Amino acid sequence: MSYRVVFTEAADADIDSIIGFIALDSPIRAYRFVDELISRIIDLLGQFPLSGTFYHDVRFMMFDNYTVVYDVDESNQTVYVYLITERHREWKAVLSGRRE
Repeated sequence: MSYRVVFTEAADADIDSIIGFIALDSPIRAYRFVDELISRIIDLLGQFPLSGTFYHDVRFMMFDNYTVVYDVDESNQTVYVYLITERHREWKAVLSGRRE
């Protein structure tokens, strides 16, 4: 059974930021990398939505150098991606700021 993976507006903005940062060196690589990252997120969370580590009321998982924070709505079989950030950033503070 596959879950639907939905990227919130904030996660979409994160994706745009990642593209912008990588594009400073290589625009082609930026889009290719982000396409691969999004595909991996959708594939893994769509099949194994509960596989991430639980933190308060969300889950998080590492994808290479990026932390992905998400929530699972089991009743609707949907995964909501809230945050995608470089793993060295303090993602808990970023997430907290978004939820205030």
